[in-house]
Amino acid sequence: MRTLKEQVAGTFGEEKFLARLLLVFALVAVVLAAAGVFGLISYSTERATHDFGVRMALGARSHHVLWMVLRKGLALALAGLVLGFGASLWLTRLLVSLLFGVTRNDLATFVAVGGVTLVVALMACYLPARRAMSIDPLVALRRE
Repeated sequence: MRTLKEQVAGTFGEEKFLARLLLVFALVAVVLAAAGVFGLISYSTERATHDFGVRMALGARSHHVLWMVLRKGLALALAGLVLGFGASLWLTRLLVSLLFGVTRNDLATFVAVGGVTLVVALMACYLPARRAMSIDPLVALRRE
C-alpha cells in the first residue's frame, strides 16, 4: 500500500532525474558560453587598448568606447543566434520525441532562449567594456 503521492513520485522519478540532469547541463553550457564570450571580448579589448587610447586622446568619450566593445560582443552573439536558430530548426526534427509539451517550431521557446543568450552575452561583455572605458589615453599610447 502506497499513497498517491508516493505512486506518482515513483512513476515519474526517472523523468524528473533526466530533467534535472538536462538542467545542470544547460546551466553548464550557459556558463561556458559566457566564459567564452568574456574571454574573447577581453582578449580583443586588450589588443585594442592602443586604439582606444588614440580615440580617447582625440576626444572620444568613455561611453563611446563602452558602446564599441558592447557592439562587438552583440555582433558575435547575434551571429551565434542566427547559426544556432538554423541548427535548432534542423535538430528539432531529430529530437521531436524528446520534446514534451513543446512543439517542433515553438516561437516562444526560441525567443526565450535567444533573449537569455543575448542577456548573458551582454553581461559577459560588460566587464571588458568597463575596463576599456577606464583606459588612460597617455598610458595606452605609451604602451606600444
